[in-house]
Amino acid sequence: MVDKFKVLWYNLCCEYKKIQKNSEVIFVSVSLRHLCADNNNLFQLKVLAGENGMTNIVNWIYMLEDEYIIPYFHGSELVVTTGRRQSEDPDWLLEIVKSLYRRHVSGMIVNVGMYVFEIPQPVLNFCNEKDFPLLTMPWEIHITEMTQAFCIDIMNKRQEGLIHDQAIRDAILRHNNPEAYQDILSSYYELDADFLVITICSRFKKGSQSDTEGDFDLPSSMDYWLETGLRRMKRRLGASHLHIGIVTLENLELLILNHTTPELSDHVLGVIVDAYKEVLVTHDIYIGVGQQVMGIQNMYKSFQRATTAMKMAVHRKQTVINFNEMGFDRLLFSITDEDLLSSYADDVLGEVERLDQEGHEYMKLLRAYVHNDRSLDGTAKELFIHRNTVNYQLQKLRKLLNSPLKTAEDLFPIQVALAIRDM
Repeated sequence: MVDKFKVLWYNLCCEYKKIQKNSEVIFVSVSLRHLCADNNNLFQLKVLAGENGMTNIVNWIYMLEDEYIIPYFHGSELVVTTGRRQSEDPDWLLEIVKSLYRRHVSGMIVNVGMYVFEIPQPVLNFCNEKDFPLLTMPWEIHITEMTQAFCIDIMNKRQEGLIHDQAIRDAILRHNNPEAYQDILSSYYELDADFLVITICSRFKKGSQSDTEGDFDLPSSMDYWLETGLRRMKRRLGASHLHIGIVTLENLELLILNHTTPELSDHVLGVIVDAYKEVLVTHDIYIGVGQQVMGIQNMYKSFQRATTAMKMAVHRKQTVINFNEMGFDRLLFSITDEDLLSSYADDVLGEVERLDQEGHEYMKLLRAYVHNDRSLDGTAKELFIHRNTVNYQLQKLRKLLNSPLKTAEDLFPIQVALAIRDM
């Protein structure tokens, strides 16, 4: 047992030394505002309502002339309509914008001058209240030209996104090869400033539509709410210096925060929790917050520590855990050799656990004794037994554990083994 404890302690010390030593938002999707700006408003678009929603992301653009296509929208679409039905039904436009808002559509452009000449005030009021962008374009402008230009912008942005995401993966997984990622990421981040990585893991709840281990599918509207929420947060706080990247790595969503502060990081966490709240009925969400590090070359360390915190969140069924608040557990959860941890706990506690299976309650006594810092009276009070009974049973425990159990140093290996069992 002594040899294994030395090996375990060496691993813990190595992890501790590593920890002590390193003790405009960047989105590759395109927003409605950028679509208009990138084309220099060639299509004479006017924002009539929902100005605050112009930061909404747009994944594609669709023509809409009736309500039957709306149930097929997944979120972040931009809708264009001539409003032909409005001339037949004065309430049609209002019902359409309400339906589009419920489907998380990014906004709507109304082609005015043929079927619609003026947007009804109730429609404008609703769009302003919900920050749902409503724009108009003259009938003389060809819708096909606008949709073609917008779709090209969206496709170009998607290609840019693929390049950005791969560079982030290289910075995390191939950090010793800076030429693979630094030039690309210098367009998005301040490479010499601080970085903080947040990891998000989602799993289907037991008994939901799919509780298969490893099934992490989420509604596509998650991206919409997360990006939109972060854009609005930046604008509301005036945090133009904060850069944020969102990347998928295997089964994790990563948020890369660059040039942040603890206060801003807390705001980002609030946006994440708010964005995911609609899937908490079917999913468990676990979030790990890494440590702030300096320089892009050290970002992988923040990722590793965020992943460590997320692992602890999964084990404890806790939504958010910050690596800086993990205490001693940060060392245990950082060790990747689970066989080493398990075998050490077996060596320390195995005989005690074996006797417990025969009807004894030595583990219960041991935990109470550790919890009460070796106090016989405190242990007796917690277990509702006499002090002499505690003393008598401790004599047996000392022989089983081959330890006097008198000093803090005597208890430390026991505490480590108990912590491993709790993991």
